[in-house]
Amino acid sequence: MLSRFASMITLAVLCLATALTDDLRAEPSPAAEGRLPSGEMRRGTVRKSGLSTDGKPASLDSARGTDPLSSFRQVTLLPGARSVRLRSQPLLVDWGDAGGLLTRSLAIDNALVRFQSTLGPVELPKRTLRSVLTYFKGEVTLEDPFSTIGPSWNRKGGVDVRTQRYGTPPSALPLTVPGQRLWREFDEPIARGSIRFLFFDDSRRFRHRRWYVAVTFGSSPRPQLRIEPGWDRDFYTVSAGPLLELETQAIPRTVGWKEIVIDFGSDGMVITLDDQLLAWRHRSKELPPLSRLEFGTDDGPDDEDAEAWIDDLRIITKWPERTTLLSDPHRTMVATGTGDAWFGTLESADEEAVTLAGAERKRFDWNDISRLVLPDSAEPTPLVWEGEIGLLRLRDGSRLIATLLDADESSWTIDHPLLGRRTVALEHLDSWKPLLVGRRTLFYPRSFHLGEKVVTSFDRPVPDGSRLRASFQHEAKPGTAWLTFRWNLKDSPLSAPRMLPGNFGLWVNGQSLGKLSSLARVDDGLARIALPEQVLHAGINSLEFMPLVAGDLEEVEFSGLALELESREDATP
Repeated sequence: MLSRFASMITLAVLCLATALTDDLRAEPSPAAEGRLPSGEMRRGTVRKSGLSTDGKPASLDSARGTDPLSSFRQVTLLPGARSVRLRSQPLLVDWGDAGGLLTRSLAIDNALVRFQSTLGPVELPKRTLRSVLTYFKGEVTLEDPFSTIGPSWNRKGGVDVRTQRYGTPPSALPLTVPGQRLWREFDEPIARGSIRFLFFDDSRRFRHRRWYVAVTFGSSPRPQLRIEPGWDRDFYTVSAGPLLELETQAIPRTVGWKEIVIDFGSDGMVITLDDQLLAWRHRSKELPPLSRLEFGTDDGPDDEDAEAWIDDLRIITKWPERTTLLSDPHRTMVATGTGDAWFGTLESADEEAVTLAGAERKRFDWNDISRLVLPDSAEPTPLVWEGEIGLLRLRDGSRLIATLLDADESSWTIDHPLLGRRTVALEHLDSWKPLLVGRRTLFYPRSFHLGEKVVTSFDRPVPDGSRLRASFQHEAKPGTAWLTFRWNLKDSPLSAPRMLPGNFGLWVNGQSLGKLSSLARVDDGLARIALPEQVLHAGINSLEFMPLVAGDLEEVEFSGLALELESREDATP
């Protein structure tokens, strides 16, 4: 979806590599690096054998031993320094769940959609295709594992990398001496994007010692944003100049590896620490582009025990969102980069152009199109996954939910209800986020706009109504049942993945479960709600999202409703 989930957009690609990238570099590194909920890191190889959905569970084998893959928050494949630039904006083929696949061209006829992807040739039933986006959401501007200090960095005070003391080596960037600084200025300022990095905190306090992350926007001589993860405080804190107008909350320091994410753009800013909201800014004053990033320590007493370890920096440039667009669920829509939209019946689409019948303009070159949206099918076709299920990101930026069947140090074999079984070389995989071990059914792949006003940033700008009704098939099997979905809020595209609407409730089979914002657990833009066993029954079940207070109707868009049934209690929540 266009307005959502800019969270981790990654690198470049298998059969599209020569067409889409100028440069791809990877230093020798472990086959996989996994991060446990405690913050501990494991580096080794993901292994699974059996080529079946019910075979031996996948694991990450490291020097520390063997850990179930489902126990990790996320696993990065072939971690290392990479630099990627896209030559052109490829097509993103979206079937309504978690993202989609990238391609350079595609063809559509009466029954099928055909295209090439990192996973090889693809044929999809036309009725399962929701939309085709003709621009990519972003590109990785910088990825640095701090194995060395590259020439683009400036440094002061003896800053250098060395083997880290915590977790499994290799190297990271330590800050120990007062007055150390490492900074980078961007030749091409970044107007919209995200900054991500890991740091290790041993939670000890050292009086009058602080280390910081400073971010500068525009031509200001001083940073407008400063994050202090340690050492002279018991809380992680954020301070900002008047330009940002940030709202902040302090989070207590704890031991372990942490991840800070700074999402920024003209529509706001959100700063999270391990998915906890640390600071946020709604759109008010226009934010200048990112121009400088600095890590450093303040002057103060030299305490040899004070250490800050920084690792795995990633900066992603996000491309602008659309601002004006309407849609029609009953007709094909072609939108151009100028914001204009035409509606009609799709006659054909090939590698060069789209032909639309019944529109004032009939032929549209792909280079002129920003979005192609097909009409809703009469009845969405449920998609079913079964086995060890996770969110797979490819290096070209494609992302899909898949079942892992087989894995070793050279390739993975996955299964997908539309794409079938696919074997992919490890160098084309970016990361795996475990979701569950069990069964997942996507029963509502569409978007639904609850509200009463046109919201141009939504996939469905025109409201669909004041309540969403859907039904799903449930098999009464042992295990925990979860409802999962994604959403988008008006006027808050950056914070939407973490802030659920406050006035909507959930009803299942006519029984109220309460307020969505109280029920849901949120991770990476995906909300999960545990469904009590007593409200479900075998066969067809119904659900509703609707306001708790009449007349207080927020504009919100829901999409990708799925039912997950964990087959064992220790599966990842």
